[in-house]
Amino acid sequence: MVVVIALLVGLLMLVFILQNGASQRMTFLWIHFTVPLGVGFLLAAILGGLTVVLIGVARITQIRLVVRRHARTEHIQATQPLS
Repeated sequence: MVVVIALLVGLLMLVFILQNGASQRMTFLWIHFTVPLGVGFLLAAILGGLTVVLIGVARITQIRLVVRRHARTEHIQATQPLS
């Protein structure tokens, strides 16, 4: 089922790119280039998705470090003899 949905989305993306073939001049930082409009939208979506993934990975790593520190602190407190 997932493969069918992925193929359908891929087909829709291909149709979108082919229908939006008019070239558009784009500027990114100091780079100037001309690409078809559909390809430009596709690149923007890919870069946006990668940005979201990178931010998510950074946040998950941060949370794991906090949990690890917390668990280590609890372990140290549990192993100390009571006075």
